[in-house]
Amino acid sequence: MKLHLDIDTSELENGPEIIALKGDENENNEFKLGNREYASHAHQRGQLFCVESGFVQVDTKHASWVLPSLRACWIPPRTQHQIKIHNVKSGYTIFVRPDQCVNLPAQPCVIHFNEILRVLTQTAAQWPLIMELDYERKCIAAVIMNEVRLAPLEPLSIPIPQNERLKKVSQNILDNLHHKISIKEIAKQYAMSESTLRRLFLKDTGINIYQWIQQVKLSRACELLAMNQISLNEISDQLGYSSTSNFITMFKKAFGYPPKQYFSHINQTK
Repeated sequence: MKLHLDIDTSELENGPEIIALKGDENENNEFKLGNREYASHAHQRGQLFCVESGFVQVDTKHASWVLPSLRACWIPPRTQHQIKIHNVKSGYTIFVRPDQCVNLPAQPCVIHFNEILRVLTQTAAQWPLIMELDYERKCIAAVIMNEVRLAPLEPLSIPIPQNERLKKVSQNILDNLHHKISIKEIAKQYAMSESTLRRLFLKDTGINIYQWIQQVKLSRACELLAMNQISLNEISDQLGYSSTSNFITMFKKAFGYPPKQYFSHINQTK
């Protein structure tokens, strides 16, 4: 039995284990891309999505991510999130039935979209919208969900402090990435010792303030690289690195490739 064409597949609590869609800039597509913003919303189903160009910014109450090409973002069922899409021509999304999300990450995250996930997602996106998957398709769906479960997390999550004073601290850092950041000086601005700031930040966000700054810089670097409008030297300057070589070293340590090769590698795998 086929699903009705006018149904919102993200809200189906029954039906097939997964529903995969190919996105584009067409206004009639359920997974519309291009340049647009989706206000805060939630789905009954879990959602995995990946873009093939540009980048996506994902915000929840507790964290923010920048999603570059061929990384995938996982949003668990009924999780409030908002999305800003920048210059994305195509991509894929998979809506996972709630009961199938039990063994998948309990929190939103960014994972590496490996070759197996890419090929199987493209395959699933060609399936007709039917109420029940046959045995072969159930097997493919199971492999997709297993790949999501086992995929390594990418260092692109930026926890958002919930403490009001720490929110001001984090905004100060975000506004001054182009400067060399001194935690001691920032703490002094907010009438704290450096050790107190570090302790409060770790307790509030789950990571230390130095890791947080590094992840902010990596996310911003991915955003700037995806826009492909400025040089590595300019990106390094904007992010406050002492040299371009230091920026390249940090990027390679996090992603396994230098910045230019990272995006070349992405393009070669499409």
